[in-house]
Amino acid sequence: MSFRNIVLDRLSYLGRLAIANIYFSEIEIYGKENLLENELTIFVSNHRNGAIDGYVLMKALSEFKAIVGNNLTKSLFLKLFFGGHIEIFRTAETDKERAFNQKQLKKAAELVKANKRLLVFPEGTSKLGPSLLPIKKGAAFICKTLLDTLDDKSNAAKTPISCKQEEATLHPLITDSWLQMEKNTPPEAKNPVYVIPIGLHYEAGCKFRSRVEIHIGKPMLIREEDSGSLTKLTNMIKGGLQEVTANFEDSSKQQAGEAIATLIRNFDKSFSHLEICRIAASKTIPEKLIKEYEELNAQGSFALYQGAPLVRTKNIWLSRLSYCLFPVSILLGFVLNIIPLTVSFFISKKMADDTNVITLWRILVGTPLLVLQLFCYLVISLVLFKMQALGLLAGYTVISWIGLYVFDKWRSLRVVLKNIRKPQRKNIISFSEKFIKWAKE
Repeated sequence: MSFRNIVLDRLSYLGRLAIANIYFSEIEIYGKENLLENELTIFVSNHRNGAIDGYVLMKALSEFKAIVGNNLTKSLFLKLFFGGHIEIFRTAETDKERAFNQKQLKKAAELVKANKRLLVFPEGTSKLGPSLLPIKKGAAFICKTLLDTLDDKSNAAKTPISCKQEEATLHPLITDSWLQMEKNTPPEAKNPVYVIPIGLHYEAGCKFRSRVEIHIGKPMLIREEDSGSLTKLTNMIKGGLQEVTANFEDSSKQQAGEAIATLIRNFDKSFSHLEICRIAASKTIPEKLIKEYEELNAQGSFALYQGAPLVRTKNIWLSRLSYCLFPVSILLGFVLNIIPLTVSFFISKKMADDTNVITLWRILVGTPLLVLQLFCYLVISLVLFKMQALGLLAGYTVISWIGLYVFDKWRSLRVVLKNIRKPQRKNIISFSEKFIKWAKE
């Protein structure tokens, strides 16, 4: 790779990571110890918040290539946001498109052989719904292809899976010719292949300055005997993803579980939000605690933050002081960035057809407006203030950052202070303490 391309790739990486850190208040990583060094690894992640999931995962994986639908790279504008990855047709309808997809999947396998990080979203599409969507077989197929090309000794004895044998279940990207691809890797090149599942968890995926968790699961060793069936491989991948995600029965159970998780983290941040959601989804919460929480909800008089009636037991004076001071920074930050914030908000409201693409629309609209705004500020500062221009831009940056930092904290404080005089707040504290005690036993 040329020096120019290296610089462009680095700038692209930093820009996309900056976008994720601006939009979300915190991106916390769990399970870093599960990342492998110098092993052939395919990362598979649940798909929650549209194409922005890849931006968030940059915080954990740094450099990687992802399999993306070419609908995200149809124009130069979209390429600026999602270019540089391995493109496929999401729905291959012609022989030409299928042949293209085969070539791209082969490229993905070769990438892993070169010890590069590959990211696949096996669900194929995103949804902020209660559970995983059906898992497609593209990731399993890449695993099988990789194992086949690494194991030359058993080629003569192997009979590749044909499309006719599994035509009812095969991913449309796979054809006989692709499964029977030529294998030229010498025996000494054989290496273990691992799949590492990743659970992406958004506390409120479509909200500006919400919090995100990345849970890196334990590596799954994919053996030669596992590659005999794409269905078996796919089920292994699905099982790995289920271990790092919360899977509720329905949307109402999801809303209740996420609200409990927000409430418990308000009292004890040693729990992750996903951890509590998984407990709620597993139906292991004692019936007595469930009834107590339902009674709290039935009262219906609490202010809510992400569905949870937040309260505090200490430092109330500090909460009041912060609540009074934070709006100054938030208002200044909003005024200085009023165009990208307001335009992106209203366009996303009009264009987004589901909650999982609200963030995408806001970023696609807000980012170029923010860049244009910065350029205008720079020109105006140089023309009117000359030597003070850099100082003014530095001040703008600091004010904007402070406003972003305190925005979500102010939203939660507003709920806390509204609930401070509610007599039933003691019931919330009691429930939270009982839940935490039970969860830690």
